[in-house]
Amino acid sequence: MTAGIPHEVILASAGTGKTYALSNRIVRLLALGASPDSIVALTFTRKAAAEFTSKVLTKLSAAASDDVTARNLSEELGLGDYSREQFLRLLADVVRSIDRLQFGTLDSFFQRVAATFPFELGLPGNFEIIEGAAIVTARERV
Repeated sequence: MTAGIPHEVILASAGTGKTYALSNRIVRLLALGASPDSIVALTFTRKAAAEFTSKVLTKLSAAASDDVTARNLSEELGLGDYSREQFLRLLADVVRSIDRLQFGTLDSFFQRVAATFPFELGLPGNFEIIEGAAIVTARERV
């Protein structure tokens, strides 16, 4: 938890503004001092994960490029007087951490957990996660 902001789950139907809310929350957490690789943002689809990741980068880039945009975003997120230069530093931090970001799907997150701790989860060391047509073939084999 960063600066008194509790963990949160955003549940809503399609088209209700989840991407907007989530991208704002991520930018606010970053501005309040959370390191980019300490934020976990998960969704069900790759498309949605790409959308909120893109939205975070777009908001930071826009605010880093223009004083008025920085002022408006700062006001919208309740950050006080957050400057264009501060948004530029946040953008640089996110870009430097891009390979460690935990923005993605629930499936990919749990796959990484299983790959990191197979024995602790009771899995053989050489397990593989299958999908698509391979699932049908495996079921037939069993």
